Amino acid sequence: MGINLTTVLYALLTGFLPVFFWLWFWMRQDCHPEPKTSLLIGFVAGCLAVIASFFLEKFAAGNPFFPSTTKEFFMYVTPAIEELSKFVFAYIFVLHAKENDERIDPMIYMITVALGFAALENTLFLLDPFIKGDIATGFITGNMRFIGATLIHTVSSATIGFGMAIAYCWSSWSKRVTTFIAIIVAIGLHGLFNFFIIKTGGDGKIYSFIIVWGLAIVLMIAFQRIRQAKQVCPIIN
Repeated sequence: MGINLTTVLYALLTGFLPVFFWLWFWMRQDCHPEPKTSLLIGFVAGCLAVIASFFLEKFAAGNPFFPSTTKEFFMYVTPAIEELSKFVFAYIFVLHAKENDERIDPMIYMITVALGFAALENTLFLLDPFIKGDIATGFITGNMRFIGATLIHTVSSATIGFGMAIAYCWSSWSKRVTTFIAIIVAIGLHGLFNFFIIKTGGDGKIYSFIIVWGLAIVLMIAFQRIRQAKQVCPIIN
C-alpha cells in the first residue's frame, strides 16, 4: 500500500479511536469533570512524551552504559524512559495547572497523559503493517494493543497519580518522596509486563494480559477510594 493518506488515516483511526474509549470510561468516573481544554493539553502532552521517549531510547540504545541486548533493554530501559517521560510532560503541562485542585485530579491527568502516549505509540506501531498492505494484521495489532499496551500505560501512570493523591494533604517533602516511590513502582509494573511478553515463551502474552487486567481492577478500586476521599487540601503548596 505504501505511505499515503489512506495508510496514515487507517493507522490514526486504529491507534486513536480505541484509546478514546478508555478516555471516555475514566472521565466518567470523575464527579467533577476537568475542563476539556486541560484534558486536551494532557492528551497532547502524552503524544509529545512519545517523541521524547523515541529520542531518549535511541540515545540509550547507542550508549554502552545501558543494557545492550534487545530483551534487557525492553525490560529495564524502555519502561524507565517511557514512565519518566510521561510524568515529566504531565508535570510540565497539567500537574501544575490551577485546575489540578482536587485529590482525584492527579490520577485523572496522569491517565489522560498516558492515553495520549498510547494513542500516538499505537499509531506508529500500526503504520508498518498498513504500509505493507496487511490491513488484517494492522487491525489485529490494534486490538491487541487496546487490551494490552494501552492498559499498561494507563495503569502505570495512574499509579503515579495515585501516589500523588494519597499524599494530597502531606508536606511538600512527603509528597516528593511518595511520588518518587510511585514512579519506581510504575516502572516496575511496566517492566514486569514487558518481561512476560518476551521472556516466557508463547504463554507470555497470556500472563501479561492477566497481570495487566488484574492491575486494572486494582486501579478501579483505588480510583473509587480516592474519589470518595475528602477533597479539600491544596494539592500544591
